[in-house]
Amino acid sequence: MPETLDPKSPDADGDAARQILRAGESSGRVLDAGSGARVGRAFSLVGVVLVVLAVVSGPLAWALGPAAAVMGWMGHRNGDPPLGTWVGVAGVVAIAVGVALGGLVS
Repeated sequence: MPETLDPKSPDADGDAARQILRAGESSGRVLDAGSGARVGRAFSLVGVVLVVLAVVSGPLAWALGPAAAVMGWMGHRNGDPPLGTWVGVAGVVAIAVGVALGGLVS
């Protein structure tokens, strides 16, 4: 019969975290501490692409700049704070730069 685990009471060693990890191993789930950072990095990299497109596209900067800022924020919240923050700031700056360059070209 499988052992039932009460998350409020520590095991015999007094280590509730070890008890939770053993529960995850026995259930077959993979506990990966780095997966959150990978998700955050993916949001940040999509934001970088959107920043570049916002600067190059000109008039589309009104849509792509805020989308890049949101992707940067999502990257920051999901495990990639350094790059996510810079992408968010670059998304806001890309709005102004893209509109200015679009005005010069047209």
